[in-house]
Amino acid sequence: MFFNDNEANHDLPFAEVVPLSSRIQPDQAVTILGQLEQCWRGLCRPDGTPYRSDITASALGPALPYAFLAERVAASTLRLRVAGRELDLIAGMEVRGLPLSALFSVPARKTLTEATQTMTERPALVELLLSLPSGLLRRAQRGRMMLLPLRDDAGGLTRVMGAIVLDEKVHGRAPVRLDIPEDQPVRVEPVPIRAVAPVKRPGNGRPALRLVVSND
Repeated sequence: MFFNDNEANHDLPFAEVVPLSSRIQPDQAVTILGQLEQCWRGLCRPDGTPYRSDITASALGPALPYAFLAERVAASTLRLRVAGRELDLIAGMEVRGLPLSALFSVPARKTLTEATQTMTERPALVELLLSLPSGLLRRAQRGRMMLLPLRDDAGGLTRVMGAIVLDEKVHGRAPVRLDIPEDQPVRVEPVPIRAVAPVKRPGNGRPALRLVVSND
């Protein structure tokens, strides 16, 4: 299931024929990402972003096949822990364990790195416009990606929830690589992080201090 890191994804078979229903409505990408953002905002705690443990599959609804959870393993590197089946179709394989950058072309990775750093360091909600070049039996497509910061169990901003939605479903076994157009705007919305009560360490009775950022 998507929201259990220890279980394998339930993949759909790769389709060899593109069905008539494969085309996503023009405003559906906005709708799907809007549902993801609404879910995330509804889970925000008084100290800011939701925790990874707050996320449930039932809350995402139609966004589930396009969504992913990732772990920040370096300042600008996100490793996919679990993902919806649409990401597997983009990569032509199961993406769990891969860096998010594996889904993107080499030129696009610089922008992806900057977006990742902005999301985790400010922190901030980040939304980017995507493109997919045309290929054999495939039309050029546009799409969107949203990145939303999450806390781990210790309160650190090391987890990410996101989603990638293209104009059409990707079919076939050959992997594709996404581009990030340089001439398109990037949505960056800072997330307020509020102070919380110090956590008392067991043993010495002294509180554990935690760095808190406020964007108010």
